[in-house]
Amino acid sequence: IRKTLTQLENKMDKLGVALAEAEEQLADNSLYEAENKAKLNEVLALQASSKSELEEVEMEWMSAQEELEQMELEFNQ
Repeated sequence: IRKTLTQLENKMDKLGVALAEAEEQLADNSLYEAENKAKLNEVLALQASSKSELEEVEMEWMSAQEELEQMELEFNQ
């Protein structure tokens, strides 16, 4: 379980970085000019997929964390 938690934490970190990069790009006003429409759509898609996957991984992490806490509780009784 601890290994799974570590893997999920690493994945959350990577997704957080990807999301931050997408949001940084979206802050650039030149991205919204007509000639950059394809790039804008690409960045928006990356932002959406990163957010969605991050939410899923966070839920997996919470579930694994709860499982670990339950196992520790049972072990200590």
